Amino acid sequence: MKNIFIYIIFLNLFSFKLFASEPLLISEKSTHFDISNNIEKYKDIDQIISLEKILIDSTQFFAYNEDENPLNFHKKKNVFWIRFALKNGFVQDKELLLFFNSRWEKIDFYEVSTKKVFHKQTGSLIPVSQKDFQSPYSAVNILLKEGTEQIFYVRFEYTGSWAKPKYFTQDIIFKSEYLVDLAEIKIVQGMFFGIVLVMALYNLFLFFSLRDKSYFYYVMLLISMGLIFMANYRFDFEYLWPEHPKLQILFSKIPFNDVFCGFWILVFTQSFLNTRINFPKLHLFINVLNLISILVLLSTLLHIIESNTGWFLTSILGIIFLSTALFSGLIAFMKGFKTAKYFLTGIIFSSIGTIIFLIQDKFNVFPFDFKTYPMELGNTIDMIFFSLALANKINLLKEENNKQKELLISERLLQEQMRIVEKLEAQQYERLRIARDIHDDFGSGLSKINFLSEKIANDNVLESTMSGNTKAISETAKKLLENMRDLIWVLDPENTTLENLIARVREYSSDYLDDLSIELKSSYPDEVSPVIIEKESYREIFMAVKESLNNIAKHSKALNVTMQVSIGNNDLIISIQDNGKGFAISNYKEGNGLKNIRHRMVKIGGQFTIKSEQNRGTKICILIPLSKIIKL
Repeated sequence: MKNIFIYIIFLNLFSFKLFASEPLLISEKSTHFDISNNIEKYKDIDQIISLEKILIDSTQFFAYNEDENPLNFHKKKNVFWIRFALKNGFVQDKELLLFFNSRWEKIDFYEVSTKKVFHKQTGSLIPVSQKDFQSPYSAVNILLKEGTEQIFYVRFEYTGSWAKPKYFTQDIIFKSEYLVDLAEIKIVQGMFFGIVLVMALYNLFLFFSLRDKSYFYYVMLLISMGLIFMANYRFDFEYLWPEHPKLQILFSKIPFNDVFCGFWILVFTQSFLNTRINFPKLHLFINVLNLISILVLLSTLLHIIESNTGWFLTSILGIIFLSTALFSGLIAFMKGFKTAKYFLTGIIFSSIGTIIFLIQDKFNVFPFDFKTYPMELGNTIDMIFFSLALANKINLLKEENNKQKELLISERLLQEQMRIVEKLEAQQYERLRIARDIHDDFGSGLSKINFLSEKIANDNVLESTMSGNTKAISETAKKLLENMRDLIWVLDPENTTLENLIARVREYSSDYLDDLSIELKSSYPDEVSPVIIEKESYREIFMAVKESLNNIAKHSKALNVTMQVSIGNNDLIISIQDNGKGFAISNYKEGNGLKNIRHRMVKIGGQFTIKSEQNRGTKICILIPLSKIIKL
């Protein structure tokens, strides 16, 4: 030990004569200092050299430039030593923080003074609580005395050659300024993480309420986004697992969070825009991207590719992911997807924030303060617009539900109407069945009575009084049969068309007048539209024609009748003219038959006119507007 202290005194007297490079001057010109060009190093191949031997024999050290001389590693444990000197250019003591590359597993830091050697420890395998500067970063405190030059020795360890560190030191910062910046960062990031947490809980609640997968995917996206920002500032190592340094090493070498976030961005895009149905080719492309990102992650985890290569590929994929989400939103917006405008706006702000951060981080284009938070600001706006998009989706779901309810009500009303129609049809069928049963049973009996009464009436043996009675029975039975046939005809819904009405008038008038030996001349339309007319109108028109023919048979003593049926100017016109005895209209008192015809026409909105002269016959005309009788 005496040799160490003797050498320490000797070293302090002649130290800087031994260095190939000048000590780094710490002055007010800058707040950040780079010692990469002021260090000397050598590789401890045997891994057994101690600080005592280093102090006694420093001939192994040589000037080293981190940019020009890459570090060589082998598969076993690698040990390197460096030394450097700092000169305090202030007139007061200054406390500094020296940051090392965080991939070094163990770092032993020695500060050599005239009285003793101060040993400090840090590194990725050292828990936060055991580090000299309790931080997730690999850093040590340095106290530079006023106007002095101090020498520092550092021993680095790293096992293997995969994902190896490429340099020793990172930065020297005034501790007071770093702590001020750190406090500001923690306040801003705390607010940002608070927003992420609130949004995640809110959307998780919506997911359990609505059972829409889009909300769950968005919650996972928020969680992955929060983990990325925690990793950027090492808050995950500081607060989530500070005493588990192996996790820190794993997450620093493998791009878990980036792949995780990219995956959920694309899955959320697929679900929210429903790409499986709306854009099937784009849906397939997104699945391919997710598969590629998982392959890159596995290749990095299994050491198939270098860690830096994995991070680089993940960064490229991240840009592609954002571009794909942006392109998907743009397509959906152009296709008229209402909610896509919010989705698209959110992705744009998130992309802008990420691009500004990357430009500043690589090229230092913007001031440092501006660089710190563009991603947070962009993603906060992104969260706002994504939330608006999801809220708008809720509104669309409400509108869709309202439409479904209206459709359901309409379907129920339609079903009720169909049920009523079916009931009416059933009633109509029952009436028709009863009418046909009456025709088959009662009608056949009436026909038999008519036949027998006619046979008896024609028998010469009967007295005249009995013959007259049997003729009356025959006539009554015949009339009942005719009325029954007319009733059945009217009851049958298949017969209530304008075409069938005219056909029935034609058939009845021909049969009726033929039985009376009256010549009939008639004319009818060549073509008649088979439109359905009201059943009541059908009956009233037919009964008016029947009443008119009955009047001719009873009163006119005509030998021929002319009947004309025509359709013109959307009117149905039926004209019946006979060559009978006629009468003087001025002296005529309208009987029940003509009153019935007039009443029937008034009932259905038609008109009835009659013209007659003594010994010149009579002409009856009925006119009915089709709009009054057609069934709508």
